[in-house]
Amino acid sequence: MRVGVIGTGRVGLVTGACLSSLGHEVTCMDADEAKVATLREGRTPFHEPELDDLVRRGTDDASLIFVDSVGAAVKGADVVMICVGRPPVGADDRSLSAVEEAARAVARDAEQGVVVVVKSTVPPGTSGHVAHAMGSERPDLACSVVSSPEFLREGHAVADTLRPERIVVGADDDRGRQIVEQLYAPLVRAGHRLVRTDPRTAELAKLASNAFLATKVSFANGLARVAELAGADGRRGDRDHGHGPPDRAGVPRRGPRLRRPTACRRTS
Repeated sequence: MRVGVIGTGRVGLVTGACLSSLGHEVTCMDADEAKVATLREGRTPFHEPELDDLVRRGTDDASLIFVDSVGAAVKGADVVMICVGRPPVGADDRSLSAVEEAARAVARDAEQGVVVVVKSTVPPGTSGHVAHAMGSERPDLACSVVSSPEFLREGHAVADTLRPERIVVGADDDRGRQIVEQLYAPLVRAGHRLVRTDPRTAELAKLASNAFLATKVSFANGLARVAELAGADGRRGDRDHGHGPPDRAGVPRRGPRLRRPTACRRTS
C-alpha cells in the first residue's frame, strides 16, 4: 500500500519508518528542506531505539522516501497520515490551524478515494472538521477521514508502533475503516489488538490516555512525598500498590462507577 505521511516529527517519522518496515511504500513530507536532506542520508534528527536502522533500511531499499512538498507525498497515495504538531499548552492550545492547513494541502493533490488518517493529538470532532476543510478546498474529491491516534512513549516509540498494546481505528464509513485495517494487517496478524470505534471516541481515547498518564504521574509524585516524610520506600510502595504501567490508558467505555476509595485515617 502507498502511504503519504505529513510531518516528520516523532510521530510522523516513527510511523513512516515502521510502516515501511511492514512492507508499505511510504513517502514522508516535511517543509524543512535541511531536515529532509538529513533524513535522505539515513540520519534522524532525534534518538529513538531502533529508529536509525529502520530509516537507513527504508532509504536503502527505497520503501521510505523523504520530500519537502505535500503534492509529492500524496501523489498516488492510498492513505495519507496527518502527523503535524499543535501549539504547546497555553493560550493557543486549542488551535487546529496546522491540522486544517495540512488537510487543505492534501485535498489539492490527493487521488480520488484517498483515506486521510489523523494521528495528531486533537479534540473530539476534529476528523469532521478535517473532512469539511478538505471538502471546502476541493468539492469534487471523494475521500474518507479516519482517526487513528498514536500511543507512543518517548524512548519506546518504535516498540510501541510495531508491538502496540492496542490499535485504535475510528471511522464512520466502512471503506475507510477497511483500508486502514489493511494498513495495520501485519500487526493484527501478529496478535496485536485492534479496537474499532467512531472518530470522536478514538480522538477522546488519546486525550483520556494523556490525562490518565498525568494522573498516575501526579499520584506517584504525591506518594513519593508521603514516603519521604514517613521514611518509607516510595518506589517499593508504588510498585506494590499494583496500579499498573503509568502509560497504558485504554479507550473510554461505559460502565459502572468505581467505588469510592476508603478514606485514610490519620494515626498518631
